[in-house]
Amino acid sequence: MTPVDQTPNGQPSWLTRFWQGQFFTGPLEPGDSLRYWRERVLFFLYLFGAVGGLISLALDLWYWLPRGQVFIVLQTSSAVAWAWLVLTLGHRLPFGLRAGAVLALCYLVGLLLLLRLGPISNALPVLLCFNVVGAMLFGRRGALLTWLAAALTMGGILIHLHWGGPDPSLWLTTPRRFVVLTGNYLLFSALASAGVSSLVHGLQSSVQAERQAKEDLDSQRAELAEVNQRLTQEVRTRRAAQEALYQSQERLRAVLDSLDAWVYVADLETHEVLFANRKLRQDIGQDPQGRPCWQTLHQGQEGPCDFCTNYLLVDLEGQPLAEPYLWELRDPHSGRWQALHDRAIRWLDGRLVRLTVALDIGDRMAAEEARRQLEGQLRQAQKMEAVGTLAGGIAHDFNNILAAVMGHAEQGLTQARQGRDVSPLLAKILEAAERARDLIRRILAFSRKMEVSLVTLDLNQDVRQAVQMLTHTIPKMIALETHLAAELLPVTGDSSQMQQIIINLATNAVDAMPQGGRLVIETANVILDHEYCRRHLEVSPGPHVLLMVSDTGLGMDSRTLEQAFDPFFTTKEVGRGTGLGLSTVHGIVKALGGHTFAYSEPGLGTTFKVYLPAFTSPAQAPAPPAHLPEELLGGHETILLVDDEESLREMGAMALEEMGYRTLTAASGEEALDIYRAQGQAVDLVVLDLGMPGMGGHQCLREILSLNAQARVMIASGYSANGLVRQSLQGGALAYVAKPFKRVDLLATVREVLDRRRD
Repeated sequence: MTPVDQTPNGQPSWLTRFWQGQFFTGPLEPGDSLRYWRERVLFFLYLFGAVGGLISLALDLWYWLPRGQVFIVLQTSSAVAWAWLVLTLGHRLPFGLRAGAVLALCYLVGLLLLLRLGPISNALPVLLCFNVVGAMLFGRRGALLTWLAAALTMGGILIHLHWGGPDPSLWLTTPRRFVVLTGNYLLFSALASAGVSSLVHGLQSSVQAERQAKEDLDSQRAELAEVNQRLTQEVRTRRAAQEALYQSQERLRAVLDSLDAWVYVADLETHEVLFANRKLRQDIGQDPQGRPCWQTLHQGQEGPCDFCTNYLLVDLEGQPLAEPYLWELRDPHSGRWQALHDRAIRWLDGRLVRLTVALDIGDRMAAEEARRQLEGQLRQAQKMEAVGTLAGGIAHDFNNILAAVMGHAEQGLTQARQGRDVSPLLAKILEAAERARDLIRRILAFSRKMEVSLVTLDLNQDVRQAVQMLTHTIPKMIALETHLAAELLPVTGDSSQMQQIIINLATNAVDAMPQGGRLVIETANVILDHEYCRRHLEVSPGPHVLLMVSDTGLGMDSRTLEQAFDPFFTTKEVGRGTGLGLSTVHGIVKALGGHTFAYSEPGLGTTFKVYLPAFTSPAQAPAPPAHLPEELLGGHETILLVDDEESLREMGAMALEEMGYRTLTAASGEEALDIYRAQGQAVDLVVLDLGMPGMGGHQCLREILSLNAQARVMIASGYSANGLVRQSLQGGALAYVAKPFKRVDLLATVREVLDRRRD
């Protein structure tokens, strides 16, 4: 809005309000300034025409009406009336009608003036106005059409003059002069129309360009606003995601830092630690991030650890495995036991890393070791209980053996004084001594305390050995029967434990038959099917070996039977049992992957069934040692015989010297060392007892080997082949012969050691 359109206080003038309210049609679009000015021009044309028309009408009434020119007065009156009508009702008429009416009015006025008064009147200015207004209101097209209309009109009048039209004298001109006037008029009207139309066209182009620029600007603003909105939303989304990620990371870090375990991430290739939780940092006293794990977590390493599991976490194509790798480690430097959970994952930047969760299990390992020791002590205590139970019968049998030895020895002395042959009596004494030796060996094998060694074995053989001990211990009124399968499948276990199972079950059966009865031990091959395993979930289907011990004793009720395998549960009197027998059986069988089942009824006896998984291949019994003929067991080497028992030294020296050996004897470890220091170069073999007072055999062995690392030493001991004997064999002794030994056993072992190459 221009200043002319406003009052001094900035409000629209009455003229503007009138124009906008009564004349202008429709809303004016933003940026449509050309239409705005066309409407204003058209408004002022009508306004000036209406006001000026009143003056012109008054003049026409004063001048033309007295002269009889009523037509001119009517013409002027019609034009004025139309102007006032449009001013009043212009808002109801379209722009084209209003503008066309102005052009038509100008054309008609000019035409009438030209026809009535000739070219020297106001006709040509009116027609020129017709051209200019047409160009102004309708642009180039309006200029062209109005100019053509004026040209045709002038041409028509010229033709009319030529063919007898009005008298040129009335026009105060000649046809030739009219042609000149027409030419000048058309030239100047063309110039005026072209100028105005070009100006209007330029304005229209500018307006359109401005409108297009505005539309483009608005579009760009809209796009910019949309982009800005998207960016704002994206920023908000990113901030929300970053905040959520931060919160998630903080929660995850808080969880990992609260764990009582090491949690760290290390690069699979460079071993660089990328993350370590608080527990790990506190335990090692530093932050390992940015350094190889073997430099900080396992100090003392000069490179990647030998026990590194990185290669176990990916497949052949280098992709992470689906399953984690679970293992246990005792750090060689710190001694710390850990249970580790390793897995390969993709890190934030896409590289492969190892995620490790390491839990300190030192306390658990110590507890397990204590539990194993306690279980061993309990088993040993139960063995001792069983040995105590067997002691009476063993003593009875041993007394019988001693009675036979003493009787045959006394008879031999009597016959020797009489000069009779005592060889048969000596053979009887030797036979009784061998029986005593075998009995002692079985007791030592059963009661020995040593680590369990699982091998494939024949359960029938262990049953036979256990029965040999039981026959000397159970009361005579109890009948012992065995029913052993002919082709029993082998099992995996320890022979001492198997015999312990048999003796424990048999001892319980004997205690349940104070008045005598029947004890049956059976073995069989069985197959446990899926139906049986569904009823006994701790059992796996497949071939098993059954050991069944039955008695005809007092039996047990259901309540007692439920507690039969509980530790320290016993129905015996105080002092007659610890209640560990059946619990020990249950523990051994369970450790071997087996299952125990008991059935009993009061007054009908009890049956214990032990199911052990069968081994897939048959057990092979160890082949007995092959001895050379006695005439090949002699030699001429020098042997140092060390034993604190004088009778054993004399017997051994006699046996060796009879075969051609030179013998030296010592009664203690100290004496043996003195002899070896003095004559060590001449001694070819040392036969050493372990259980001697003073230094003892094991210490003597170490001292001899410290003097001569190539010395040949063999052990002769009454201990079973464990404990000190095993330590001595591991410490450098070359062989072992168990006391009491036969003469041929001693000679064969001596010869074997002397003939062996010393590495």
